[in-house]
Amino acid sequence: MDGGQSNIFQLCQQVVANYRAYVHSFFKIRDSQIQAYVESEFQQNTFWPDALIQLNPAYARP
Repeated sequence: MDGGQSNIFQLCQQVVANYRAYVHSFFKIRDSQIQAYVESEFQQNTFWPDALIQLNPAYARP
């Protein structure tokens, strides 16, 4: 973040990346087929939905 400005998309990506690492740290899968399946699901972002972006029509910038 630079100059007091934040990029919500970068923040979202960082939160998901941190959460992915946290969740992944609990997996101890010994079966190679199951491991491959779980890794595939991780790569497809199956475990977390896309971010929801909504605009408030009442928002007015000063």
